[in-house]
Amino acid sequence: MIVLDQSMEVTMKEAKDLAIDSFYRWSQAFNSRNIEGMLEEMHFPHYRLSGRNDVKIWETSEEHQIMLEDDTQKLIDENWGETTTTDMSAVQFGDKKVHLTFLQTRRHPDGTPYNSFQTLWIFIEVNGRWGVKIRSSFLDNSLSDSNLF
Repeated sequence: MIVLDQSMEVTMKEAKDLAIDSFYRWSQAFNSRNIEGMLEEMHFPHYRLSGRNDVKIWETSEEHQIMLEDDTQKLIDENWGETTTTDMSAVQFGDKKVHLTFLQTRRHPDGTPYNSFQTLWIFIEVNGRWGVKIRSSFLDNSLSDSNLF
């Protein structure tokens, strides 16, 4: 058993909370298709391992913005209304990095779920700002070979 001093435990708990807060800001921006808001919660270069095991790397936010704009139409084509998040857990965390796992569910405008998938996001702190750096999900069965999650 590892014993940490009280101040370290508070720091790690705060890190976990800051990463979760960053995720929920990203998620709110995603559901409202606020691309600038999504990009503000990300660090670049940014990495994603898709449900089909394709690795995508975006060196800059400008490069990623183009993909996000294209994906809005793909979501419309899927008859997407929103994406909800459940079963969130910080499976590993320290004072500068947090691994979050959760279940994402895409829903039609009437709220009916049509695609659920597990995902892992890694958040880091850079210069006092928390954001997601790496994403990996099991998203499949989508109209697009999407990199949305």
